[in-house]
Amino acid sequence: MGRALGSAIETESWADLFFSTGKLDFKRLMRCESQTVPCLGLSIVRYNVGGVGYEKDREQVSSKCQHWFRKIEGFVPERPEASWKFEWSRDSEQRSFLFLARRRGVSIVELYFNAPMWWMTDSSSSFGGRLVEHERDSFAWYIAMVAKHFHDEWDVPVKSVSPFNEPSSGFWRWPHDQEGCLISIDEQIDIIRRLTDKLLGCQLKDKVLIAASEENFVEQALQSCDKLQKLQEDGLVGRCNMHSYSGLDPLREADHPGKRRALRNAVARDGLNIWMLEHGTGDLTGLGLAQTILEDLNFLNTTAWCYWQPVEHRSSWGLVEADFGDGPGEKSVQAIKPPSANYYILAHFSKYIRPGALMMDCSESWAVAFSSPHSLVLVFLNSSHSRTMKVCLPATFAILKVKEAVMTQPLGKQFFRDWTCTWQRQGYSFELSAEMENHSLCSVLLGR
Repeated sequence: MGRALGSAIETESWADLFFSTGKLDFKRLMRCESQTVPCLGLSIVRYNVGGVGYEKDREQVSSKCQHWFRKIEGFVPERPEASWKFEWSRDSEQRSFLFLARRRGVSIVELYFNAPMWWMTDSSSSFGGRLVEHERDSFAWYIAMVAKHFHDEWDVPVKSVSPFNEPSSGFWRWPHDQEGCLISIDEQIDIIRRLTDKLLGCQLKDKVLIAASEENFVEQALQSCDKLQKLQEDGLVGRCNMHSYSGLDPLREADHPGKRRALRNAVARDGLNIWMLEHGTGDLTGLGLAQTILEDLNFLNTTAWCYWQPVEHRSSWGLVEADFGDGPGEKSVQAIKPPSANYYILAHFSKYIRPGALMMDCSESWAVAFSSPHSLVLVFLNSSHSRTMKVCLPATFAILKVKEAVMTQPLGKQFFRDWTCTWQRQGYSFELSAEMENHSLCSVLLGR
């Protein structure tokens, strides 16, 4: 996505849509009538460090990858003979979009690696296969050098590197339609140890943490966490990254009862946080996405939550569906549909729950509450018929009042509509109540 949007004529408007906190007229991105939409205010950028070379000589080209924007250019495009030759001018489009995000206030960047460079794999491609054993050290060195260049030369605030993407899932067999690599847990342990040494040598050990392992299934995440425990105890792994899937289906608490909480407890044992860094869905009702986010927050206690890709090429998995054109030289990315219901559902969380907010304990899985020094945010889901929904809060919040409330009801085509809530004392506590439409989501901001 970043490569496509960074090459677009409308790149500034796309950056506003995702990283600003105001509003945007969507006709800047699509031939349509004037339509004001809330910007998402995203606060984390994950930069996809690719493994594609020049696609010539010994590099194998996947017949299943038909789209230019999935071919992410790596920084060492040719197999080193005597010394490494880094080409930092590559992947300029994605890097350009990263800088636009930075100018809009994004201060948290993670570098993630779906696959090593093509010449490090047994398939001679980054589109599936396995990491060659004698290239493990090369892969660790590559990650460290990329992180160092981003940090030192481009002044990018790299907070973490994520070397693996669903490595245990079995998905990444050559040829695939997107980059990926099969890496066993024993191989992961070896790579993490090597990467720790490389980061230390680059003077990044105390600046950039290693996150692992971005598994697809929560059961795989639990197994990986158990195997990585020694590395976590020794401080070699600084965070648990995971995806909120069960294959291609959403991770549902009803289908995997207690698994999120078990992972949460296992990670907390070593004093680590969890970031949920990939979830996507073709369910356009929006309510499924709301349920996933609420379950991840309440049962997993994730401290960051990221969607798969906000924009997709002619696919309903994107929050916005667009046409990326035939290549980066075309310089046009045109939205072909207005933002989906999922876009507005994510905005209910991202616009109001800002960096630094602290999650409060909540007895109900259909609601979350986040506090800041002078404000409180509540988001709650009504997955049933129209009814009054109530949230009780301690009297310590008595000094606050409702500053803003919005409601989205996808089935009724109501998106981010201003809403009315009641905030009043009930005995020794305060109660927030709202008349909720059937199958709707409401966000409320309380402040002084």
